[in-house]
Amino acid sequence: MQIKDLFRLNPGRFLALLLARALTALLTAWAAFALTWEFSAIKDRHFQQFLLFAVLQLFLLLLGSLLDQVTDYFWELHLEKYFHQIRQEVLAHAYAEAAGTKENLQSELTNDLEMLKEQYADSIGGIVHSAVCFSNCLSSCPPKKINFFRESSCQGHVFMV
Repeated sequence: MQIKDLFRLNPGRFLALLLARALTALLTAWAAFALTWEFSAIKDRHFQQFLLFAVLQLFLLLLGSLLDQVTDYFWELHLEKYFHQIRQEVLAHAYAEAAGTKENLQSELTNDLEMLKEQYADSIGGIVHSAVCFSNCLSSCPPKKINFFRESSCQGHVFMV
């Protein structure tokens, strides 16, 4: 199983699913950022502005959750079509050789495909989601001066992060 094989199955759907996964991460980050606007509105005693940002945050969270569920559904469909293709190739090869029992082959094939799904295919969307969240965190944080080794002999060394 390779990513390029998943891409070749249906390139448009594959890219759309990865973009949807990235958009889900962005929506979650923007919803979290809306919370800072809510606190600023409360601090400045702007109740209407607070309500506006609270509704915006709720909308972003609901949209992100809905998009996440839809993306998961279509990702499962994409994987099932790919696994069906693998099953056909393996069974065609197995019947040509006529080695082993059909029940054993079917059991091993089912276990192998389930392991592929759990350990490899499901990780692809998680990697995209995590990468977008990580890059969003890095881009939203200004550099700070951090004083490492406060109680050691290296006092006074200041590093930029």
